[in-house]
Amino acid sequence: MSYRALIKHHNCFLYASQPVGQGYKTLLFDIYHEDHRLVKGFTWRCQAADKGHFSLELQDLGLSLQQQVFDIKCKIWIYRDVVYFMWRDVPKGQSISFSFEPDATDSFEARGFPPPLTRRFEYSQDAKAASWVYRGQDGFDRFAQIECKTQMHINAEKSFTVLPDDKGEVAVVMRFARTKSGQSAQFPVVDLASYAQLQKECADFKTHFGDLAATTDPWLAQGMTDLFILKGVTEGQACIHAGTPWFSCLFGRDSLITAEQCLQVAPEIARMALTALSACQAKDFDVFQDAEPGKIAHEIRSNERNNLKHMPFGRYYAGIDTTLLFISLAAAYLRVTRDEEFIRRISSQIEAATRWMMRRLDQEKFITYRANKEKNGEGEYGLAEKGWKDGAPVVHRDGGQAPHPIALCEVQGYAYRALHDSAQMAVISIDKEALLRRAQKLKADFDQAFWCADIGTYAMALDGNQQPCKIVTTNPGHLLRTGIIDDVAKIKAVAKTFADPQQLFSGWGLRTLSMQDKSFDPSSYQLGGVWPHDTLECLRGLWAVGEKETALKLAQALADLAQKFQGRLPELIAGNPRQGDEVVAYFKGCSPQAWSASIPFALPVAVQKDKK
Repeated sequence: MSYRALIKHHNCFLYASQPVGQGYKTLLFDIYHEDHRLVKGFTWRCQAADKGHFSLELQDLGLSLQQQVFDIKCKIWIYRDVVYFMWRDVPKGQSISFSFEPDATDSFEARGFPPPLTRRFEYSQDAKAASWVYRGQDGFDRFAQIECKTQMHINAEKSFTVLPDDKGEVAVVMRFARTKSGQSAQFPVVDLASYAQLQKECADFKTHFGDLAATTDPWLAQGMTDLFILKGVTEGQACIHAGTPWFSCLFGRDSLITAEQCLQVAPEIARMALTALSACQAKDFDVFQDAEPGKIAHEIRSNERNNLKHMPFGRYYAGIDTTLLFISLAAAYLRVTRDEEFIRRISSQIEAATRWMMRRLDQEKFITYRANKEKNGEGEYGLAEKGWKDGAPVVHRDGGQAPHPIALCEVQGYAYRALHDSAQMAVISIDKEALLRRAQKLKADFDQAFWCADIGTYAMALDGNQQPCKIVTTNPGHLLRTGIIDDVAKIKAVAKTFADPQQLFSGWGLRTLSMQDKSFDPSSYQLGGVWPHDTLECLRGLWAVGEKETALKLAQALADLAQKFQGRLPELIAGNPRQGDEVVAYFKGCSPQAWSASIPFALPVAVQKDKK
């Protein structure tokens, strides 16, 4: 089995640019800092490797990597913008050779879009260190330094050989920094004992999970560690990043869902998410960023292309559901913690979010969205779809793409719940009865417009012509915990689609789209793939409405999948029918991924409660 190794701490991560594992003789790593790839193709070789094979494996629950070539051991870890490589037990006369390529490519360019900028570096090297700086067009300078604790022999530019010290050790340290243009780099100063500090910080983070902090259950333990690994800083605020490598930044929807899944056992994560997102709530209209007063951010990045506004994702507000989820998380946090002081502190943000929701419902019967480019030609790289399934078009039964504006079914459920949640919080000045009346009208309108008896479930969406998209999807599962549907027969019909292996149930979880649909593709990101967090939301909804048999079936599927991946649930897998223990992986996904890591903390609430 091969895999792409990855380790991360705060805003820096190391990612294997090719698979590693059995059959691979070399290692190639890219290193990212603040959403930029600053080191490309870092590779090393031990002389002993010419005589045999090596193994590389995650150690200490994913906080480090360890390589072994015969008796030579290499451990790699990251701590506070510093990457450490430590080789031990290097025989006398042996050496370590390494090479690399300086870089400053942002994460979008690394994925293949948009076309890269032309960049030049100021580079220098001597027998102890190599360093470079890229002076960005966005007013920021990005620095990198590679230093060896023993003398480096220069083979060629960006290529070195290092002999071990008297203890048979070779230590290579990489440091990174970003400053405003013209300022000197302030590299972090951390000694080699930092690995012990990294482990301590991980243990301290786990204390947020209370009694679970000392668990030996691999699924729970891995989830806590992965959430620590994904912890970062965005615009000065601590937050949980959405997923590594491609979404190593603050994502509103992902942060809110992750926090809600952890709420019963670690409410501090919800407080963190609400604080970070309150700090960057939209105050004005901005078509390019899809901002409207009161909206909660979908995505916040600090890379050069977004700082230059070549792309809208610096502060991007496209998510149509994020603001609604923000309101409901605030209310849920208050119910669980009774922390009225904190909710009062963010009350103006809660009220602004509620007013955005009410404006949208006053303008149209349902909350809808359009693609950015349909507004005024801007936003070439903006999202066309703005629900959680934003990586695939909304389609009709015949496979045709639904015209905008789009009203997603689950978004109306989120709005119904958020209206009630706002009414329950006494910290906003909006009339409580007006909120409840609007919720009741939305509920009646929703059932009339979205229920499709001929497919036995709710339409995924209404298109711009008010026509229902009659495809069987997991979207209606997100309605079950919102209160917007209470018809028992309709609930049972929805549950039936989840239990049917010929439609949504794959054996490992729920396909995003029925196998019977014309647009189904098991390898599709969101038109057939299986997303564990999506399965969890449907599972919790089923449990809430009394469909416990199907809920337990889905819980067992997730537990089996977690075991298959040694406790770290993937972002998604392909939607092929389960055959024994075979899983068709989706290699482009993030790992770890926040709303997959937090799943086991929601399962006890949904499934393992007292079953009287």
